Amino acid sequence: MNSKTFYFSAGLPRSGSTLLTMLLNQNPKVYATHGTGLPIIFKLLDQTFPTLESVANNQDLLGYDNLLLNLYPSFFSHINKSIIIDKLPRKENSDILINTMKICNPNFKVIFTVRPILEILTSFINLCNTAPKINIYDKEMEESNFFSLKYRHIDEARCDWLMEKTEIITSSIDLLYTALFSEYKNNFLIIKYEDLATNTKETIDKIYSFLGVTNWEHDYTNIKSPNLNDFKHYGIPNLHTVQKTIIKSSTNYKSVLSEYTINKYKNTLNFANIF
Repeated sequence: MNSKTFYFSAGLPRSGSTLLTMLLNQNPKVYATHGTGLPIIFKLLDQTFPTLESVANNQDLLGYDNLLLNLYPSFFSHINKSIIIDKLPRKENSDILINTMKICNPNFKVIFTVRPILEILTSFINLCNTAPKINIYDKEMEESNFFSLKYRHIDEARCDWLMEKTEIITSSIDLLYTALFSEYKNNFLIIKYEDLATNTKETIDKIYSFLGVTNWEHDYTNIKSPNLNDFKHYGIPNLHTVQKTIIKSSTNYKSVLSEYTINKYKNTLNFANIF
């Protein structure tokens, strides 16, 4: 196997993580993923091992440890890049993610993208309205007979669903809290969507410095978009589209979100004190 160093990316949804992944992949030494789900496999293995008779009898314990230690190197053995940046799954407990990263790399580092919560909700609403009823969130609400859908405007119900039921935002906030206040806070680099979109080169340079990786001269006018088939199950054609050149989304959330939604969620990230 080629020698590789493993790092990680994470973040709030709609905060530029796909753009960041495509930029980092311009570097010929870097392989950045859109998410492999390996931490979920780690969790399943870690939960299963103690139930096995061989483990209870202290047989081949080193073999089980080796399996965990080599899961990441084995998975990426066919990738001829020295730097792997795996995107962490959003719907996963932060303790599980930390444990996975520590096993993979005791000096793990995480790039964490953030964006104001009302801008995130606005981005989701705009996307849902490009594919009403067929997008995954509308379909899930309808199938679950979601209570808010009965008495709230569809956009208000969507925001409640995203915040209260999907965990796509709240689980990311849990990891953000870990990134800011836990003993591992120095293992995280917080990247604002605003900075990534408007001060891109300086932000990428900061990431390389954080990782201890030599800078690479990126092309910010010819950015590839990911394979849209990877995300077709969401039912939103432009969910992870990346523009060829970097264009910051400038939609005013007040023109999209209702007063109900703004008042309900405007203070969600106040604890972070980063905006």
